[in-house]
Amino acid sequence: MKKPFFDPPRALPLYLLQLLALSFGLLLPLIPALGLHLTLQDAALAMLLGTLLYGALCLLPRLQAAVYPLLFAALCLALRPCLSDPEAFRAALLSVPPEGLSTLAPWGESLTHAFLFFLFACALSAVQASRPFAPAFLLALADAGMLAFLGAAPSLRSLLPLMAAIALCACPREGRWPRALLPAAAALVLALPFLSFAGTELTGLRERAERLGEAARDYLFYTDARLPYSLTSAGWQPLGPSQLGGTAVPGDAPVLQARLSGPALLRGAVHSVYTGHAFEDPKPGTRYLFADPRYASLRRLLFDQEIPEERLAAFLPAEEEIAVSLMADGANTLFLTQRFSALRTDELIPYHSDTGEIFATRSLAEGDAYAFRGRRMTGDTPGIGRVVEAASGGSAADLSAFLALPGGVEEGVSRLARQAAEGAGSDFERAWRLCAWLRETYPYSLQQNTPPEDRDFVSWFLLTERRGYCTSFAAAMVVMARTLGLPSRYIEGFSAVPDETGTAEVAQRNAHAWAEIWFAGFGWLPFDPTPADRSMPSADPAAALDFSLPQPSDSPEPAETPEAPAAQPPQVSPPEGEIALPGPQAKAPARGGPANAAIGGLTAFALALASLLVLAVVRIVFTAPERGAARLSPSGAVLLWYRSCLQLLECLEIPQRPGEAPSAFLQRAEAGLGGTPKLSLLGDLVSRARYGNARLTAADAEKAARIHRELLSRLTIRQRLKWMRMRLARGPIPLAD
Repeated sequence: MKKPFFDPPRALPLYLLQLLALSFGLLLPLIPALGLHLTLQDAALAMLLGTLLYGALCLLPRLQAAVYPLLFAALCLALRPCLSDPEAFRAALLSVPPEGLSTLAPWGESLTHAFLFFLFACALSAVQASRPFAPAFLLALADAGMLAFLGAAPSLRSLLPLMAAIALCACPREGRWPRALLPAAAALVLALPFLSFAGTELTGLRERAERLGEAARDYLFYTDARLPYSLTSAGWQPLGPSQLGGTAVPGDAPVLQARLSGPALLRGAVHSVYTGHAFEDPKPGTRYLFADPRYASLRRLLFDQEIPEERLAAFLPAEEEIAVSLMADGANTLFLTQRFSALRTDELIPYHSDTGEIFATRSLAEGDAYAFRGRRMTGDTPGIGRVVEAASGGSAADLSAFLALPGGVEEGVSRLARQAAEGAGSDFERAWRLCAWLRETYPYSLQQNTPPEDRDFVSWFLLTERRGYCTSFAAAMVVMARTLGLPSRYIEGFSAVPDETGTAEVAQRNAHAWAEIWFAGFGWLPFDPTPADRSMPSADPAAALDFSLPQPSDSPEPAETPEAPAAQPPQVSPPEGEIALPGPQAKAPARGGPANAAIGGLTAFALALASLLVLAVVRIVFTAPERGAARLSPSGAVLLWYRSCLQLLECLEIPQRPGEAPSAFLQRAEAGLGGTPKLSLLGDLVSRARYGNARLTAADAEKAARIHRELLSRLTIRQRLKWMRMRLARGPIPLAD
């Protein structure tokens, strides 16, 4: 049967009132939050005109299908100025997270109009549902989430229209619509006591909203520039971040407090690129959300959480709880042991880089705290050498970045490295002998000359200066290890030594640098080549040497560097514990390089997931039988209710048999359900609608709807979810096979 040209719904006034209240209620608190150039009168007029236009289309059912195409066309026209210069608009969008919405000011009027059309379409989709309370409430939550993200705290007066809209959407549409307004009036009366606060801001809510907005930006849109930790800030690199050497003047200001059971090296900055003058981070801009499950394998790889294998990991020092609290403002770097399995923070949101640095989304402040479970171990840990050697046999995909050296490193450096490691039978023993040789050979001194600009720093330190402090020793070990083929990197952080109470008060003077060496099948292991006694600098560094060092020539050519004397370095043996390790392990899995994931990957994933969720909700709402029945003739509505009952019976595991007549099937289903609901009555109505000449009335359609509601009430929650999935997959309910 054709739709009549003029057929106004009975509840049209309530329907339009819900649309007007919801659209205006959603818009009102967002006007100041988004900085829209829109007055209160203009906002109300825009939503009123949209509501009246839709009401006019509701009076003409044949034209009602044009509503969404018209809204889409209006949205495209509003966005047309933004697309006239797509490159400029794209650049403005990309700069929104760090710089704010002000970057979109040139397209403000166009975006305002587009936002009005979009908001009206959302409100229209919500009120078109047979029971609009749930979608209206979800829209209100989305509105509140946007306000929280923007850090806005709207007044109660601006929220009253939205409260009224939600109350109106709870009103039933059956019966006379003025009576349906009673629940809405009751809700507004209950809101009257809050009117004395209208126009004022609630401080607690504002602070909570700001925190929620900051958390959302940190989790999804963190692109701010980092402030990484550097020894320069503690006086240990006086010549600046691009040059090692010079006289160190460390401060005594407290930095942090750590609770732990023994001494530990708390790692902060990780550098792998040696320039010949200092160490740098090759990828300072990489960042991965620490809680993102997509990067779980990358975290396990960076922090060696899966190597060595379990049978060997049992011989490593046990993990312990280490708590850190900041005693002064600082960079955004978090200080942890190299291996840890858990990280807990309160207000800090941690990220990590490709190199394994952990940092927060803001600079740390006094009072910030975090805790983690980590292992305290270095190359001096008793028995660690046996574990490393038992774990050997794995291979790495690409460690070239940790073996690269600039051309200025002199031949004398590699000659000394071979001399120090002579007699070693394994990679670990070479690394340990090299570390011990540096401790025994060179004196510790804060007084260090400025290295020449045209000479490699490590070459100058080992062959000419021959004295220094932690940065010199760490740099020397990294470079010398690389000449021996040992992958190594330069680490900056703190040396934490607790007192008898288990508390370490760490100051700027406790800032430290050391080396990390990578071993196949085991991963990274810290080595501290700095002499243990740092408080007694030697006035004459040559007097502390156990043997003569080769004197470099004035020429930088390696061929002209004099040979080292024949004297042998002190022979040392790696520390060993009394543990008995299992036999040789199988070949360890290959270690791959860190994944180069895009910074905006999480944002794209969240937006895609939200879009799919919105589309699913819209499809479920638009396939509701109530929505379709309201736009059909009584005969068509009866057939639609019947087809929907077939889906419900399918969810109840009472399917229709092939070739079974509707009346016979409904009688059998009624008997199977214990006689209720009266599905046989629905069968009679279907037979009259399909084969009878009598015209069905609205009362007949209401009977079919009542039977449908009774049948729906028999479904469990699981069966209702199955029905929703069925509507999501099949789409609108057909009236016939």
